[in-house]
Amino acid sequence: MEAKEYIIEKLNSLSEKVPNACIRYEHEEDTSSHIIEITPREIYNSNEDYISWESALYDEFVDKYPFENICFISDDALVGLNKITFEIEGVPTTNDRNTVFDAIVSINAGNSQNKMSFTFSAGGEKPQEDEMIINYIDYIYPQAA
Repeated sequence: MEAKEYIIEKLNSLSEKVPNACIRYEHEEDTSSHIIEITPREIYNSNEDYISWESALYDEFVDKYPFENICFISDDALVGLNKITFEIEGVPTTNDRNTVFDAIVSINAGNSQNKMSFTFSAGGEKPQEDEMIINYIDYIYPQAA
């Protein structure tokens, strides 16, 4: 099995272990380099399943393909991907604090309170509504003399 096929197989297994990871892979043939980008950064830096998977893959890859290079990065790396060979878009979960949701916001301006209503939808689930009451503060700005 070629290194590229091997890595894609392993990336698919990572996607099953860590479904909210966004995975991008680039194979640079001229340098025999394989670059794997994992986002969000929290997964790359602190997800135990990902960290153990990366360690195991690195060790296996170096043993199987000693004349090729493998590199793991996240979105804050100084280098980036130019020609993506393979990509898996992560599935957002409600436990992922960096998940971006569409929100409908309505503000009812009143004398004492503003009411904001949010509608959240994740992965085709029925939208959940939540409200937040924000105390209104009347700011007075000093006049220039």
